[in-house]
Amino acid sequence: MRFNVMSIPTLLVFDKGQVAKRLVGAKGKGALLQELQEFLPPSH
Repeated sequence: MRFNVMSIPTLLVFDKGQVAKRLVGAKGKGALLQELQEFLPPSH
């Protein structure tokens, strides 16, 4: 288990080849956007 994914859904965000953020469990669109804001372009 390269990334230690133990449950689904699991979302891994990579930055420069490294895991920058790990989200585990079902989330709504608003929660996902909030969690991923730092990785999205300013228009989102």
